[in-house]
Amino acid sequence: MLTTDSLMKKMLIALLLLFLAFVTSCYDVHKAPKKVQNAFDSMFPESTRVEWERELSVYKAEFIHDGHEKDAWFSPDGVWMNTRTKILLTEVPDAVLSAAHEYNDWDIDDVVYCERAEGIKAYYLIEYDKEYSEQEKTVRILPDGTIMMDM
Repeated sequence: MLTTDSLMKKMLIALLLLFLAFVTSCYDVHKAPKKVQNAFDSMFPESTRVEWERELSVYKAEFIHDGHEKDAWFSPDGVWMNTRTKILLTEVPDAVLSAAHEYNDWDIDDVVYCERAEGIKAYYLIEYDKEYSEQEKTVRILPDGTIMMDM
């Protein structure tokens, strides 16, 4: 027969194991596997401040390349999946900028250029906020100015 103490101990152990599984699903790694590192090096030569994380089954590199902050994701086999690049508002194409200004009652906070291996190949994430408010909004816009999604 289980006592309250032994049941509590078993529950505590189960919670601890669950917590450890969660913590190890996303963690910093100092190096990526050779295939991933080779793919990264060929795509982003001369990158600096490279930091690796493992997110579930993919590797994410955070780095500086061509003067921009970037994040790139790779499969464990070294297959590039996508890249996100923080860019300046002055680097945004006119069609995207025109679409972005449809939300003129919001302030543009950040602009991220996204490239993907599959699906929609490229788009811009425009992150907005409202002055004196906690409200935030993100809008996905294609390079031709088509608004894909208002999040």
